Amino acid sequence: MKSKQQLKIAVVTGAASGIGLACAQTLATAGYRVVISDKCLKTVKAVAASLGEEHLGLAIDISDAASIVAGMDAIASQFARVDVLVNNAGIIDKNRTPALEKSTGDYEDVMRVNLDGSYLMAKEVYSRFMLPQSSGSIVNVCSVIALMSIPGRTIYTMSKGALMGLTPAMACEFGTASIRVNSVLPGYVRTAIVDDLTRSNSIDPDKIVARVPLGRMADPDEIAEAILWSAENTYLSGASIIVDGGYHAFGGSERASIAPVTRTTNTINPVVVVIGGASGIGQAVVETYLKNDARVIVIDINKFANISPNGFVVPNHQIDITDQIAVDRVFTSVAETFGHIDVLVNCAAIADAFEPTHKQSYESFQRTMAVNLQSSFECAKAGAQLMKDNGGGAIVNIASIAGLTGLPTRNSYCASKSGIISMTRSLACEWAEFGIRVNCVAPGYVNTPAVRALEEAKLRDLEQVRKRTPLKRLAEPQEIVDAIVFLGSSRASYFTGSVLPVDGGWTAFGDCFDE
Repeated sequence: MKSKQQLKIAVVTGAASGIGLACAQTLATAGYRVVISDKCLKTVKAVAASLGEEHLGLAIDISDAASIVAGMDAIASQFARVDVLVNNAGIIDKNRTPALEKSTGDYEDVMRVNLDGSYLMAKEVYSRFMLPQSSGSIVNVCSVIALMSIPGRTIYTMSKGALMGLTPAMACEFGTASIRVNSVLPGYVRTAIVDDLTRSNSIDPDKIVARVPLGRMADPDEIAEAILWSAENTYLSGASIIVDGGYHAFGGSERASIAPVTRTTNTINPVVVVIGGASGIGQAVVETYLKNDARVIVIDINKFANISPNGFVVPNHQIDITDQIAVDRVFTSVAETFGHIDVLVNCAAIADAFEPTHKQSYESFQRTMAVNLQSSFECAKAGAQLMKDNGGGAIVNIASIAGLTGLPTRNSYCASKSGIISMTRSLACEWAEFGIRVNCVAPGYVNTPAVRALEEAKLRDLEQVRKRTPLKRLAEPQEIVDAIVFLGSSRASYFTGSVLPVDGGWTAFGDCFDE
């Protein structure tokens, strides 16, 4: 039997129904003892009992600071630690009215729950549990509405935007104690709140799903899977994880979808193509998939050691991916051998020359763009053609923090990686109707031979990188692989057009720092 110190403890607010309930169930299945928190004691006790006697139901009103403190006392009396806090509780504006008709009371009611309550819960859990144990993860459940707008929901939008802004601030502060803070931004989810809005004619579900590339609302457990993954990836911090079926990525005037996309993803010996799989992150991706009995095909200019741990011979196609004829030939071979592709990982890339713009040759600029961007596009097209004809699949593109921020003397690399992010969103919207999900991982600095070589060549000072990163370290390749494999799996069934910045908080950090 595990001691109190060995148990994994998760606290979920607003856990009596909807996303919160699904989150509590998902965490319990993953091995956590869950504190189910909501306003009604009878309901939370019933939910806790349904999960098993080891779980705890607590009535906490997060709009009341005293209730939060009392809740923390009750948790401390039962458990020695808290590993995960999910700030899920929230309310919407009482009425969908114009901003000019909103009252001060309306503002205070929503903010007290959606922002203040989450702030106070995070503050208490951090100071009483996570800081003393030097570990923990906080996930704030925001909304894609923080990035967009719905008339009549101004205060709700403001509250979720504020919570999204609170997330990186806490991530940068708490990171020195190895405590991670992220936000998950769901789109429309089939919950009791949405059902009530539909019955009151406040929303039209048919118009909503027409605007979603995946052609449907999310189920609560799909958001819960995103929350669980966000809580457990050890290099994700300060990130805003969008889980909305591509809603935020769509900018067209026509329908975004023609039919709902099913949640099915092949998980039995999937066929996985890894572009750039012979070294670095790509090699780690290949090895991880092989350990899970996937059938993997490597496409790289270099050779991959082609025997997997389970004895499967890995087809290794040594080609220059800027050679379109060679790429077409390889995918024809894949089609003839396997008949389909379940997952394609676009991992191939080269660094540019680390030269100032006025000194960089046009040929050097073009070469980086050709490898990093154009070839990723061509490989995605070739993979999508096989997926399109065989029920769909998942494409995971690898961008970089260089696609989200600017790095001096990295002209073509930054341009190519930003292009990857934009390409991801566009393809996600265009290919959703074929059952193809397209997402992107943007790693920070990773402890690979290529990155260490930059330091040896005095092109990067990794000690300064560590100081600049809230988690104070480089990523290990497996932490990036975890994000890639997650996006390619059925657990990410409502992700498309999303970007995961797995960077230790690099892109969340906006302060100066002492040497």
